[in-house]
Amino acid sequence: MEIVKKVSDIDFKKLIDKGYNFFIFDFDNTINLWKKEEIPEEIAKIFKFLFQNNSKILIVSNGKPRILNFSVETLWLAKKPLPFKFLRYIHKKYGNMKFNFVIIGDQLFTDMLFGVFINAYRIKIEPIDTSHEFFITKILRKFEKILLKFLKHMI
Repeated sequence: MEIVKKVSDIDFKKLIDKGYNFFIFDFDNTINLWKKEEIPEEIAKIFKFLFQNNSKILIVSNGKPRILNFSVETLWLAKKPLPFKFLRYIHKKYGNMKFNFVIIGDQLFTDMLFGVFINAYRIKIEPIDTSHEFFITKILRKFEKILLKFLKHMI
């Protein structure tokens, strides 16, 4: 697992050069604030770069469906960290095609654990804003901080 401050700190060219070809993004607090509908320009530029390099992009979110200002595949109400809805979606859309996945998200217990289940390279970013979040997410973030401190001491 790699940890960076924000999505724009990720070296996407390096990941593509390593053979990663399917980029999965969490939405809330990864791409934009919780419950927002906009893809910020900075993220849109990254998406365009990935598309130009023949990569697939999928936003996988536990959030409710919303209409975005950028044409990108989405999978809402995904029930992460469980992989079942995602795997059904991939199988239905792409059949038996093989992909090298990267998951980018702000939560250890949903996004990163989901990445373990689908055998993805995992990149954890710092959440954009934790002041307006679902109650359970606030509790999980406290456990996440403890676990991340413990993991840093082990490395």
